[in-house]
Amino acid sequence: MGWQVLDKITTEDFNLFPEINPVVLKLLFNRGLKTQENIDAFLNPNYEDQINDPFLFHDMEKAVKRMFEAAERQEKVLIYGDYDADGVCSTAIMYAALKGLGIDVDIYIPFRETEGYGLNAKAVDWIAGQKFNLIITVDCGISSKAEIATLSETGIDVIVTDHHEEPLELPGAFAIINPSVRASGYPNIKLCGAGVAFKFVQALIAWQNKVDFPIKLPAGFEKWLLDLVAVATIGDIVPLINENRVLVKYG
Repeated sequence: MGWQVLDKITTEDFNLFPEINPVVLKLLFNRGLKTQENIDAFLNPNYEDQINDPFLFHDMEKAVKRMFEAAERQEKVLIYGDYDADGVCSTAIMYAALKGLGIDVDIYIPFRETEGYGLNAKAVDWIAGQKFNLIITVDCGISSKAEIATLSETGIDVIVTDHHEEPLELPGAFAIINPSVRASGYPNIKLCGAGVAFKFVQALIAWQNKVDFPIKLPAGFEKWLLDLVAVATIGDIVPLINENRVLVKYG
């Protein structure tokens, strides 16, 4: 197979953007960025203008309400994470927010060598024995239908926050926050797991003034988590475009 060479851009194209280096302009055009708006968004990401509303996720309001119920009832909450860069950063992001709200929260990260990725039977047995009331997964859970069913049977609610591809059958979780799920409602389907956890934290902060809960996360709290989002976004090799590009720049 020979090389497939992209069409050259025209002199008229160069004249439209004389302030941009011709090599850079050619690279932008090759990536489909041909308008002033698209070029500005790519070269100069803006947090205020390019971050999506977390409540575009169809299940976000339901999930956030459940988390505040757990806080008000002083329930035991478990964050179930993963062992890679994205999973660890996702866990840290979620822990910082829930701990900041005064929630009784613990962490479980499966051991790569003996447990592998995602929820497993051994972990489910341990969780049930610890009397947790609510589990929130980060960077995993979308394929754990059997394990989530077992947890639900024991009276434990499960909120799934994940970004992996939608399986043939979705788990029967209390709520699913995953941009890769076709019915998620969220426009940026390429968020990493930490990006999804970050959106959950954004939603918590937006919702906290609507509930009568004495502990609040401070204004701007979520921006102090952007370094973790940036590490995870790059480490998980998701596309550095649109919202992801903004998160990485500010992280």
